[in-house]
Amino acid sequence: MLAERVQDPWERQLPGQGFGGDPERTPMQWDESLHAGFCAAFAKPWLPLPEEAQQCNVADQLEDGHSMLTLTRRLLHVRRHNRALRYGSYRPLITAPDGCFVYFREIWEETWLIALNFTSRECCIPVVEGRRGMLVVSTALDGDGIVDLSALVLRGNEGCLIELFKRDLQPSSHYLDKKNRVTKRF
Repeated sequence: MLAERVQDPWERQLPGQGFGGDPERTPMQWDESLHAGFCAAFAKPWLPLPEEAQQCNVADQLEDGHSMLTLTRRLLHVRRHNRALRYGSYRPLITAPDGCFVYFREIWEETWLIALNFTSRECCIPVVEGRRGMLVVSTALDGDGIVDLSALVLRGNEGCLIELFKRDLQPSSHYLDKKNRVTKRF
């Protein structure tokens, strides 16, 4: 970044030391118009826009079912509508393999499994023998449905939100349509 464009106070006081946050911050990229819709055409954004602003912006991500914006909105929706994810107790799965972070969030009769694989390799995680759950969100955004928790398989760098069924192993009614097919709630 050019010295005259620097806005961060730390970087101004200690130039070239890498303490400033300006390279990581950019004006919000709303669309593919001039200045990415952040400001009027006659104005100049306070920080430069990234080169990919024309391809990576809110308008494009709203149309992409596999975008980071889509994932974020789904995660927020699920959290907003499930008490265990907001208020539930935390219980780690201590048998999770290295590189995986797996835990339960529980409140009353609602239990969720959050499974995160921070490695680039596929991992098989024995969670609870004989139990199933509903995969509600995967960071891959490529599926949902019933999963076997005896051997949960996570792809490399994948995270999942799974609602555990009650002991009768039946999914919540709001996940199934009249033909017992899994339906999305988003």
